[in-house]
Amino acid sequence: TVDALHLLNDSTQLPPAYQDLAASYVKTKEFNTAFDYYNKAIGMLKSSKDTLNWALAVSNLASGYQTKTDYKEAEKRYLEVLT
Repeated sequence: TVDALHLLNDSTQLPPAYQDLAASYVKTKEFNTAFDYYNKAIGMLKSSKDTLNWALAVSNLASGYQTKTDYKEAEKRYLEVLT
């Protein structure tokens, strides 16, 4: 799916696809891969100035850090959304 979206250059559908992949990797405790996908989505959303979905993606990233028990990084990301 992600490869097809790349080929179509569909920048509106890539961030949600990346977030879905990231959430799956968090569930399997593959945190580095998950965080890579979250950061890809966050970068695209920030570039497109989609602040609502950017905030949701950063919150999801923070939740991933919380699941990993990296509370300091989770707090940092949650605070990023609030500022």
